Amino acid sequence: MPEWFCKRHFELTLTDAENQIVADTFEFLIAEALMQPKVFVHRDFHSRNLMVTTERNPGVIDFQDAVCGPIGYDLVSILKDCYIGWPRERVEQWVTGYRNLSDRVAVPAAATLLSSCAGLI
Repeated sequence: MPEWFCKRHFELTLTDAENQIVADTFEFLIAEALMQPKVFVHRDFHSRNLMVTTERNPGVIDFQDAVCGPIGYDLVSILKDCYIGWPRERVEQWVTGYRNLSDRVAVPAAATLLSSCAGLI
């Protein structure tokens, strides 16, 4: 991000203080992701990669490989879609609905999720 986004695309040179903010932010995000249970994630889970189908809905295209990652990865990918800007209130409703559904269907415990992709971490 500092090299390609800031420097190359915006021709910005960050100060030492700004570079430290970026580094601290990255460390925070990494720590938060590592604390989440690990599951298989799609990595390209956007509205343009989902199709309405008559069976096994939705159809997923552009599947680039399942990797082991934080449980919130795909949820954030679709709700913070790079092609569509959803209203914040609607995103919050979807997150609440997802949490309620996952509580009702007893999303597997972290240990079970880790074992499902143990070979990938």
